[in-house]
This record gives sequence, C-alpha cells and structure tokens, in this order.
Amino acid sequence: PAQTVSGFYVTTTTYGYLSMLNGDGYGKAFGSPNGGDGNPDGTNGADWLLLTATGKDAAGAATGTVEFYLADMRAADPADDYILNTWKWLDLTSLGSVASVTFSLTSTDNDPVWGMRTPAYFAMDNFNGLGPLDASASGATFESVGLASASYWNGSDGSGGVTMGPATFLNSYDTDYGSWSGFAVSTTTDTTTAGYGNQYSAITGGGVNGTAAYAVGFTGFGGSTVSLDPAQT
Repeated sequence: PAQTVSGFYVTTTTYGYLSMLNGDGYGKAFGSPNGGDGNPDGTNGADWLLLTATGKDAAGAATGTVEFYLADMRAADPADDYILNTWKWLDLTSLGSVASVTFSLTSTDNDPVWGMRTPAYFAMDNFNGLGPLDASASGATFESVGLASASYWNGSDGSGGVTMGPATFLNSYDTDYGSWSGFAVSTTTDTTTAGYGNQYSAITGGGVNGTAAYAVGFTGFGGSTVSLDPAQT
C-alpha cells in the first residue's frame, strides 16, 4: 500500500567514485573551477552528479522530488568541493504518500549521442529506516537476502527484484548480455579497484553501521524503482 517513506542512507559506488576522482577513459575526472583539473582540454569544471528521487502514487502521477548531490565541485572554496565517500541520510518524507519511488542520476559530463559519461550507479541502505538519530536504524537493511561475504545478487535468477516488508527493489536482468538494471544487492568490499568490473562495491566498503549488505542502484535504463504497492510489481 502507498505510504510515506522516511528516507534511506546513500553513498557513491567505488566505480563511480574513482571515475569522478581520476577519470576512466570514458568519464572524465571531476574538476573544480577553483582548483584541480577535470576537463579533457585541461580547463577546470564546476562538475556535479545529482541523484533525484521521484515519488509516484498508485496511478503513476508524481507526488514530488528530492535531490541530492553525490558529487559537487561548485563551491567558492575548493575545500568544500566533494565526491561523497560516506553514508549520508536522505529524507524522503516530503514526497508524501507514495506507491513507488524512482531514482535517476544526472551529471555535468555527457556525450551528445550516448548521454551521461559518469557511471550511473549509487549505493543504498536502510530504506525506510529510522534515520541518523537512531544507531539501530531498521527498515530494508538487505541483510535478510542472506548473501555470502564478498558476493552479490544481480537478478540473474530471473526473480525481478528483492522484497523486504512492503518494499520491492525492482530488477531487470538481460540474459543475452548478462547485464542488469534497477537494483542489485551486494556484500563486496573493494574500495580500490577502478572500472566497470567493480560495479557492485560501495566506496564505504560495507553497509551502514558496520553491516555487510547494501543495495546498488543502476539508473542507466529508465531509473531504479522501489515499489511499495504489490499491484505494481
């Protein structure tokens, strides 16, 4: 049933973090207008990566949006520029009563034909939990998936998603290409290996409060959606 979602913890994946920090041959290194390089021509760039959460009611109409910058290089003081490498709480209560929440990513680094060059990934934990004021935050902690250490679930079983309580984290898996979109669940801890092969790791090396499991959202094909209405799954 539709409900008000408290929020969730969010951070950057290792793949996205290292791409924005150093560049990766496709996505460029993010730069500040006040220092550091970033653009291929050697100039500096006021770069950012923006996560947008859109609430929808049972009819599919938008109830509102919440925005959060996973990286932001626009500050007047270069010391305030950042690429997120810790878990941060994102409050979603302003979306009101929702049947689903869809997540999308936008960036300053884009190809005119192929679209966004920055890896379209983010990591999530404790969806609809109690937030940062409670160290034992509950909600969708992803431990119940039961993954072994240093492993991941990416939907290759054809299940279409992972359900915890009223929330289903939707997944689409392409058997022809062995690729996925939507949400995966991970216990991988690699915070140093760059590139697409490390797409399941959070830059924090684990979940919130020292837990092992967390979700990874890939928004590259229509966004990542959490459904709170069984009729929509």
